[in-house]
Amino acid sequence: MHRTLSVFCAAALIGIGAAAAQTSPQSGPMSRPTSTPQGAAPGQSGTILSEVDVREKLTADGYTNIGSLKREGNRYSANAMKDGRQVSLSIDARTGAVQSNTVR
Repeated sequence: MHRTLSVFCAAALIGIGAAAAQTSPQSGPMSRPTSTPQGAAPGQSGTILSEVDVREKLTADGYTNIGSLKREGNRYSANAMKDGRQVSLSIDARTGAVQSNTVR
């Protein structure tokens, strides 16, 4: 009886350990991919912002009528309005920072 109980306890502990090892990582901002299929440029994070993220950032920075948003590698390009002027933008796809703002 004592031996059977010991074997049962050992099997239960192994089962608990295996179950704990199979749990998936939590989702959230810390589980976002750290690289893209293109890979990261030296000194930069590999996460590329989505078009929605870029539009939200540009809107927060005061741009309106954002159109023609296209990703080209590590940059987005877009046309928008700011301060009553039509501008062409080049945006860093990793940070959302406007790299150039050309008045058209």
